[in-house]
Amino acid sequence: MNMRVPDLPLDPPDDSVERDAFEKETVQAFNEYLADGWLPGNYDPSHVDELMLEQIPEALDGLIKAKDDDELLALAKQIRDKRIEIIDGLITDNLEAA
Repeated sequence: MNMRVPDLPLDPPDDSVERDAFEKETVQAFNEYLADGWLPGNYDPSHVDELMLEQIPEALDGLIKAKDDDELLALAKQIRDKRIEIIDGLITDNLEAA
């Protein structure tokens, strides 16, 4: 018995155009958030602060307990990175829902 294997594409479809467009839209939305404080679609940005308070209370306490500028800088960078992560996640969720 001779079975023929179906022809399959060797490469997955190229979705780079859509991915690049979404990435540009995300960057633009992030820049708009920094400029006016609103998430895409004029969503209430209070979620950013709520999520920040839920996810970094130990870092906020660390700001009080820091012994020197190096510790303060390290904590400030952690807080900045977490805030960027939260904002980016909310922007992505809002853009995907639109």
